[in-house]
Amino acid sequence: MQGFLSNVSPSNSSSLFEHGSNVLWIQLFMAVLSIVGSGSIIVFAIFQNLRRTAEERALFILSVADLMLCFTWLIGAVLLKQTCDNRDACYNLHAVEQMLYMSSFFYTLNYTWALCKGLKEEYRTGMTDHSKTW
Repeated sequence: MQGFLSNVSPSNSSSLFEHGSNVLWIQLFMAVLSIVGSGSIIVFAIFQNLRRTAEERALFILSVADLMLCFTWLIGAVLLKQTCDNRDACYNLHAVEQMLYMSSFFYTLNYTWALCKGLKEEYRTGMTDHSKTW
Protein backbone atom coordinates (compact mmCIF):
# COMPACT_ATOMS: atom_id res chain seq x y z
CA MET A 1 0.00 0.00 0.00
CA GLN A 2 2.82 2.37 0.83
CA GLY A 3 4.44 1.70 -2.58
CA PHE A 4 1.20 2.60 -4.34
CA LEU A 5 0.90 5.93 -2.56
CA SER A 6 4.55 6.81 -3.09
CA ASN A 7 4.05 6.84 -6.89
CA VAL A 8 1.37 9.52 -6.68
CA SER A 9 2.92 12.93 -6.90
CA PRO A 10 1.83 16.26 -8.35
CA SER A 11 4.22 15.83 -11.26
CA ASN A 12 2.81 12.37 -12.14
CA SER A 13 -0.81 13.45 -11.91
CA SER A 14 -0.27 16.67 -13.85
CA SER A 15 1.24 14.82 -16.81
CA LEU A 16 -2.29 13.81 -17.77
CA PHE A 17 -3.27 17.44 -18.14
CA GLU A 18 -0.07 18.69 -19.76
CA HIS A 19 -0.91 17.31 -23.17
CA GLY A 20 -4.67 17.33 -22.66
CA SER A 21 -5.21 14.53 -25.17
CA ASN A 22 -6.86 12.10 -22.75
CA VAL A 23 -8.97 14.80 -21.16
CA LEU A 24 -9.96 16.08 -24.60
CA TRP A 25 -11.24 12.69 -25.73
CA ILE A 26 -13.07 12.04 -22.48
CA GLN A 27 -14.67 15.47 -22.66
CA LEU A 28 -15.68 14.99 -26.30
CA PHE A 29 -17.10 11.52 -25.61
CA MET A 30 -19.13 12.71 -22.62
CA ALA A 31 -20.40 15.73 -24.55
CA VAL A 32 -21.56 13.55 -27.44
CA LEU A 33 -23.33 11.14 -25.06
CA SER A 34 -25.02 14.06 -23.32
CA ILE A 35 -26.11 15.61 -26.61
CA VAL A 36 -27.62 12.32 -27.74
CA GLY A 37 -29.40 11.75 -24.43
CA SER A 38 -30.70 15.26 -23.82
CA GLY A 39 -31.42 15.87 -27.49
CA SER A 40 -33.51 12.71 -27.78
CA ILE A 41 -35.61 13.70 -24.76
CA ILE A 42 -36.13 17.21 -26.16
CA VAL A 43 -37.02 15.98 -29.67
CA PHE A 44 -39.39 13.35 -28.29
CA ALA A 45 -41.08 15.89 -26.00
CA ILE A 46 -41.51 18.40 -28.82
CA PHE A 47 -42.90 15.92 -31.35
CA GLN A 48 -45.20 14.22 -28.83
CA ASN A 49 -46.21 17.50 -27.15
CA LEU A 50 -45.39 16.03 -23.74
CA ARG A 51 -45.05 19.16 -21.66
CA ARG A 52 -48.45 18.91 -20.00
CA THR A 53 -47.71 17.59 -16.52
CA ALA A 54 -45.29 19.03 -13.98
CA GLU A 55 -42.98 16.02 -14.27
CA GLU A 56 -42.76 16.31 -18.05
CA ARG A 57 -42.09 20.06 -17.92
CA ALA A 58 -39.39 19.56 -15.29
CA LEU A 59 -37.72 16.81 -17.35
CA PHE A 60 -37.86 18.99 -20.48
CA ILE A 61 -36.23 21.95 -18.70
CA LEU A 62 -33.59 19.64 -17.18
CA SER A 63 -32.79 18.28 -20.65
CA VAL A 64 -32.42 21.80 -22.06
CA ALA A 65 -30.04 22.75 -19.23
CA ASP A 66 -28.01 19.56 -19.79
CA LEU A 67 -27.87 20.25 -23.53
CA MET A 68 -26.51 23.74 -22.92
CA LEU A 69 -23.96 22.29 -20.49
CA CYS A 70 -22.69 19.76 -23.01
CA PHE A 71 -22.26 22.51 -25.62
CA THR A 72 -20.00 24.31 -23.16
CA TRP A 73 -18.11 21.01 -22.77
CA LEU A 74 -17.59 20.92 -26.53
CA ILE A 75 -16.34 24.50 -26.56
CA GLY A 76 -14.07 23.67 -23.62
CA ALA A 77 -12.68 20.66 -25.49
CA VAL A 78 -11.87 22.87 -28.47
CA LEU A 79 -10.19 25.44 -26.23
CA LEU A 80 -8.27 22.67 -24.44
CA LYS A 81 -7.05 21.44 -27.82
CA GLN A 82 -5.71 24.93 -28.55
CA THR A 83 -4.15 25.19 -25.05
CA CYS A 84 -6.39 28.19 -24.34
CA ASP A 85 -3.99 31.10 -24.74
CA ASN A 86 -6.79 33.54 -24.00
CA ARG A 87 -7.15 33.28 -20.22
CA ASP A 88 -10.26 35.48 -20.08
CA ALA A 89 -12.15 33.21 -22.48
CA CYS A 90 -11.18 30.12 -20.48
CA TYR A 91 -12.18 31.77 -17.21
CA ASN A 92 -15.52 32.95 -18.58
CA LEU A 93 -16.25 29.56 -20.12
CA HIS A 94 -15.46 27.87 -16.82
CA ALA A 95 -17.78 30.29 -15.00
CA VAL A 96 -20.60 29.54 -17.46
CA GLU A 97 -19.98 25.80 -17.04
CA GLN A 98 -20.22 26.12 -13.27
CA MET A 99 -23.49 28.06 -13.54
CA LEU A 100 -24.90 25.40 -15.86
CA TYR A 101 -23.74 22.65 -13.50
CA MET A 102 -25.60 24.34 -10.66
CA SER A 103 -28.72 24.93 -12.75
CA SER A 104 -28.66 21.31 -13.87
CA PHE A 105 -28.36 20.20 -10.25
CA PHE A 106 -31.29 22.36 -9.15
CA TYR A 107 -33.40 21.28 -12.14
CA THR A 108 -32.65 17.68 -11.14
CA LEU A 109 -33.94 18.46 -7.66
CA ASN A 110 -36.99 20.14 -9.22
CA TYR A 111 -37.67 17.08 -11.38
CA THR A 112 -37.29 14.75 -8.39
CA TRP A 113 -39.65 16.91 -6.33
CA ALA A 114 -42.26 17.00 -9.11
CA LEU A 115 -41.96 13.25 -9.58
CA CYS A 116 -42.38 12.57 -5.85
CA LYS A 117 -45.38 14.89 -5.65
CA GLY A 118 -46.97 13.15 -8.63
CA LEU A 119 -46.40 9.71 -7.15
CA LYS A 120 -47.78 10.82 -3.80
CA GLU A 121 -50.90 12.23 -5.42
CA GLU A 122 -51.31 9.10 -7.52
CA TYR A 123 -51.01 7.00 -4.36
CA ARG A 124 -53.65 9.11 -2.59
CA THR A 125 -56.11 8.85 -5.47
CA GLY A 126 -55.48 5.11 -5.64
CA MET A 127 -56.18 4.76 -1.92
CA THR A 128 -59.43 6.75 -2.13
CA ASP A 129 -60.58 4.73 -5.17
CA HIS A 130 -59.71 1.52 -3.36
CA SER A 131 -61.63 2.55 -0.22
CA LYS A 132 -64.74 3.36 -2.29
CA THR A 133 -64.90 -0.18 -3.64
CA TRP A 134 -65.15 -1.66 -0.14
